Amino acid sequence: MNFKISFIIALAALLVTGCSTDEPVSHSGEISTETDEQGFLKNVVPAEGGTIDFTFSTNCDWNAVCYDSDFHVDIVPESGKAGENTIAVTLPENTSTEWDRSFDINIISTDGTYLFAVRIMQDKKALLQLSQTKIDFEQEASMQSIKVTANKEFEIIVDEETKSWLKAEIKESQSKANVSTLEISATTNESLDSRQGTIIIKSGNVEEQISVLQKGGIIFNTELFRNDEALSSSSQSNNYIQYSVSPKQNTYSVKIKSNIDWDCTLPNADWIIINNTEFDGKNGEVTFSVTQQDAGVLEDRTAEFVFACNNGDVKTLRFEQRGWGVTVYVSDGEKLSQKYREVEEGYIVTGLYITGGTLDENADKSVRSVSISGVETVPNNFCLNCENLSRLSLGDGITKIGTSAFQNCSKIISSVSIPKTVTYIGDRAFLCYRSYPRVTCYNPTPPTLGSDVFHDGTGMGILRVPLGSKPKYKANSSWSKQFDQIEEF
Repeated sequence: MNFKISFIIALAALLVTGCSTDEPVSHSGEISTETDEQGFLKNVVPAEGGTIDFTFSTNCDWNAVCYDSDFHVDIVPESGKAGENTIAVTLPENTSTEWDRSFDINIISTDGTYLFAVRIMQDKKALLQLSQTKIDFEQEASMQSIKVTANKEFEIIVDEETKSWLKAEIKESQSKANVSTLEISATTNESLDSRQGTIIIKSGNVEEQISVLQKGGIIFNTELFRNDEALSSSSQSNNYIQYSVSPKQNTYSVKIKSNIDWDCTLPNADWIIINNTEFDGKNGEVTFSVTQQDAGVLEDRTAEFVFACNNGDVKTLRFEQRGWGVTVYVSDGEKLSQKYREVEEGYIVTGLYITGGTLDENADKSVRSVSISGVETVPNNFCLNCENLSRLSLGDGITKIGTSAFQNCSKIISSVSIPKTVTYIGDRAFLCYRSYPRVTCYNPTPPTLGSDVFHDGTGMGILRVPLGSKPKYKANSSWSKQFDQIEEF
C-alpha cells in the first residue's frame, strides 16, 4: 500500500516536470491618457508650439521614437522601464496658415517590438486679414461692409460703450471659402459731437481692430403728413426743404425733430390756416389746412415756414401747392389715350413725358412741355395748334416727324432741335407764321423735307448743322430755301 502511494506521487511529479516551458511572456503596453477614436490626444498643441504629456504603462523596457516628422520633436524621456511612465512632448511652431499637422510618438520595446503609437495634433497658424481697419460714417444711419479673411472661426467683439449705436455681424449669404463679409452699421448720431468706437476681430491668439468714427452735427428733420400718410419732399438742401402737394383742400401736419433749439415763424398766407402748434424747443408739430385752388388755375402758390436755430442757422420749409396742371407719363406697352383717361377729373394735362408706347391720340391744347423718346414716329398733327407749348425735347431714335406735328407752336420755333436719327420731316411740321425759326439739326446728312416745314417762304431763319455738313445742306434746295444762314457747330 505504501509502495503504490509512493509510485503515484513519483509519477505525478514526473508529469509536472515534463509539461514545463521556458517561452517568454509577450511585450505589451497601454496608454492611460484619454484619446479620440483615431488615437489623437484630445488636447491640441497651439500653432506657436508647446509641450503636451501623456501617461502609459508597459510590461517591458521601452523607447519612444517620432519617425515621420520633418521638424525636431523633443521627447522627454526617450526611454524607460516597465511600469507606468509619463512622457512630455515639445513641438516647434507651425508656420503654415493652410494645414494643421500631426505627429505620431511610437512606443517600442527595447528589443524592437512595436507596442502602440500616440498621435498628437497641432493647430495651423491663425490667418486674420481685414480689407480695411478704419471706417468713417456720416451722421445719419448707414452701413458699410468689409472683407474678413480668416482660416479659423473668429469672434466679433464690440466694446460695451459702443453697442448702443454700432452693430457688426457676418452676412452669411456672402461668406465663401476663407472670406466673409462683415456688415457694420451705425445708428444716427443725434449729438452735435462726433463719436468713436472699436470693433475687435479675434481668431485664436490673433486679433485685429477696426476703429470707427461717426460725424456729429445739427439734426433738423421735417416730415409732412396728410391724413397720417407721409409725403416725400420734392427737393432738399442743407437749409432748404420743399414739399409739393395737390391743389385740393386738405389738412396737413409738419413734424420737426431736431437736436438743437429753434424758433418758428409761421407763413402769412391767406390760403393757409394754422390749426395747432406744439413746440418744445427741439421737437414740434404744426397742423394746418390749405384752401383749394380755383378751378383751372395752373400756377403754383407757395408759403414758407422759417425755423431759426440757436446756432444761427436758418432752415426754410417751403410748402408749394400745385395748380391743376399734371404731366402724363407714357412708356413701353402703354397707350397715350389710356393715360389721358386715367387723369383725375379737374386736372389739366400740361406736360407729356414719353419714353415709348403708342401715341394714338394727339396732345391736349393745354400742353406746355413735351419730351419724346423711345418711339420712331411723331404722328401727324400731334401738337397742332398747341400754342402754350414752350418746351420741346426730341430724343434719338425718332426717325420721322409727321405732317403738322408741331404746326403753330410759336413758342418753340426759336429753339428747335432735330435728333441725328431723324430722316424725314413732313409738310408744315414746324410751320409758324409769326416766328423766325432757329433750328439745330444733328444729322450730318440732311433729312428729307416736306413742303413749308419751318415757314411758307415769307421769312428766313438760322440753321446749325454738324461740322463738315454745311455744304450738303446748302446744296439741298429744300433746306437752303428755308434758311438764309447755315452755321456749323
